[in-house]
Amino acid sequence: MVVDGSVIIYKQFNKVGHLKTSTGIPTGLRYGFIRAINSYKKKLKCDRVIITWDTNAPVKKAQDAEFIESYKSNRDWSEAKETMYSQVQDLKEMIKLTAWNQVEEDGYEADDLIGAISRRMVQTGNEVVVVSTDNDLCQLINEKVAVYAPGKEPELKNPDWVMRKFGVPPELLLYYRAAAGDTSDTIPGIGWPALTLEVYAAKLNTWFEQLLQKEPECGWEQIARQSCATVDSQFDLRESHWNKNLKLMKLIKPESVVLVKGIADQNELRELFLKLEFRSLMATIPDYCS
Repeated sequence: MVVDGSVIIYKQFNKVGHLKTSTGIPTGLRYGFIRAINSYKKKLKCDRVIITWDTNAPVKKAQDAEFIESYKSNRDWSEAKETMYSQVQDLKEMIKLTAWNQVEEDGYEADDLIGAISRRMVQTGNEVVVVSTDNDLCQLINEKVAVYAPGKEPELKNPDWVMRKFGVPPELLLYYRAAAGDTSDTIPGIGWPALTLEVYAAKLNTWFEQLLQKEPECGWEQIARQSCATVDSQFDLRESHWNKNLKLMKLIKPESVVLVKGIADQNELRELFLKLEFRSLMATIPDYCS
């Protein structure tokens, strides 16, 4: 199970971020997060947990964001966010006492790390469930990689789900979304006046089906470009905007991915839980250390 930690902290802080000990120590984020991850692990029947984090360092691919002024313009800072982020380091320290793994790399978003880890796990014979509500990660989906969106979808997102939801297979989802844009990150769509996304999806699928019959020499990105040109004769004039979206949505490969492995110390975890007054979680301590 590869978790988008930066997504889950928002969900859990919104639920129980107000919790404190009797002496006023904020505990909501730690309580909600560790309980949620354990419930996902059981529900998805996963035997390993890897949690990925964003960092405060500049993101490499964000250099392209300057070309799209609206990129993540909805991410305003607030007092509530400051309160949440002030607890993240304590959360990471607590996770170090479990059997779970953590990873963060300056210059890369959690999405990029999830992509790299998922591919590595599949190459070593594992099946992966990505836990996130970010549809950008659906480009990773295949027969070995599924996505679980807590509170969003009751089912695992698999290739059939992608086809039903977007009208294209996972291999072409990145290029479809580059045309569609992403409201969650305030990335505008291409906005072809005479082209609906349904028509674009159909054109992508036509090229996809044709080239499945032979080894595509040009690759999926060129397929997407060709399909754009077939539905809009003026595409070359607008291609640069599509390219900007593509650069922002594409998962880039980190130079290295170093996992911080938890020590699975039940005694230390028990002492911490007592200090934080996590009485309802005491019986579940073995779950976090296995």
